[in-house]
Amino acid sequence: MSKLPSDPEPVFHPEVRVRVAAQAPFFGPGPAQLLRCIQQCGSVQGACTQMGLSYSKGRAILRMIKQQSGRKAVTCRKGGVGGGQAVLTPDGEELLEQYTRYEQDVRAYAAQRFDRYFAPAEQEDDR
Repeated sequence: MSKLPSDPEPVFHPEVRVRVAAQAPFFGPGPAQLLRCIQQCGSVQGACTQMGLSYSKGRAILRMIKQQSGRKAVTCRKGGVGGGQAVLTPDGEELLEQYTRYEQDVRAYAAQRFDRYFAPAEQEDDR
């Protein structure tokens, strides 16, 4: 008697969210994305628009980074006719680079260790 195909087994994978905290969490995927967007477009307003964040929320994230880390991540110049400009400070660039490398290491470790706990059991033939 042949066996009918069954639904495929779900494929599991690790889902890791890496955040950095001092007195409170202050840096993770969202703030990292905000800094990357500021690098790309050169303004906090443009970065917030690109991310779908309100400008006030973006500014609050930048204030939280400074309060919790003691590092000013972005320097802003107020705009006139052509608009303002924002650039990452050396501290902001370093924080983003450190976080990115740390996040990559944590994700690689999680992926490496995942199979130890969630590897599919070997299935034996039904006879």
